[in-house]
Amino acid sequence: MYGYVPTRAVGIIFLILFVFSTGLHCIQMIKYRMWFIIPTVILCGFLESIGWGARLWSSWEPLESMPFKIQISTTVLGPTPLLAANFVIFGRITRQLGPAYSRIRPRTYTALFCGIDVVSLLVQGGGGGIASSAKDQEGAQLGSNVMLGGIILQVVAILGFSITAIEYLVRYNKRSPFRGDIMRDAATADAEDGVRGRFRRELKIMVYALAVSIIVLFIRQVSY
Repeated sequence: MYGYVPTRAVGIIFLILFVFSTGLHCIQMIKYRMWFIIPTVILCGFLESIGWGARLWSSWEPLESMPFKIQISTTVLGPTPLLAANFVIFGRITRQLGPAYSRIRPRTYTALFCGIDVVSLLVQGGGGGIASSAKDQEGAQLGSNVMLGGIILQVVAILGFSITAIEYLVRYNKRSPFRGDIMRDAATADAEDGVRGRFRRELKIMVYALAVSIIVLFIRQVSY
């Protein structure tokens, strides 16, 4: 079904990495009370852990259909919740640096891009279900095509988000807001319209991390 036997060492390494990362995010979620991490980052880690566990299973039993069905569904769906976390986090960043620089409101990042992400998740889930339950090559191909449609929708969301995020950062650096004039710099915390938040070191690190995350997610979608 794979066309090859999954490498056992790779399965072990990625299973450990995803389990460790998911556990670490659980600790951070509780410590900082960031509950949006549950349906996004932690869900991603949970799905990927199951998927790589199934691939590890396949390294011992490559002809078994059950682990193949589990991994093809979970590893395809896994990155989708993580992408939603990027949208939520950047919306929070714009709230701190100043919403006036953004073409769309901070909450709209979550509503718009996460909405597209959810639709993509449903489409990919439906395609994965069709592919995993297919009894012939035609059914498997249909499921793959449906999943591909969901992934294309996700690529559109990534590109749209990337364009608006880059535009926001450029406008922030140039002090060129969409709405009103920037009257003063904010010393701390969230910035309202008319206030330019301070781009602290922690926020810069988060922006770099989001950029890397978006790039690798985009590569993953295109390479599929």
